[in-house]
Amino acid sequence: RMYGDEPAKMYAGMMDKELNKLIPDLQKLLQWIPSEGVILDTCVGSGHMLEWISKHDKKNHSHHPLHGIDLSTDMLDQARQRLASLDVTLGQADMLETTSQIMSSV
Repeated sequence: RMYGDEPAKMYAGMMDKELNKLIPDLQKLLQWIPSEGVILDTCVGSGHMLEWISKHDKKNHSHHPLHGIDLSTDMLDQARQRLASLDVTLGQADMLETTSQIMSSV
């Protein structure tokens, strides 16, 4: 385990407060997402961003498949709890390796 359960819970609590600061940027981001394709959160952490995107993507009458990866199994555990009711695929991966694989296939 990379962080441990307590630091992962602390991060999730911090994101509960910090997400509101990011909402204007997330709203702009949703405007730029093509109507087709998937959304990949490469450092999903506790899942706050994917949760927000899921709720607001549906308001835009879109439904992009949502995926999240994180290196930490503890953070993925937090994300799984937060996103349990949503259709989200989560997995453990290194975002640097994943991003370079995606970019080399484009």
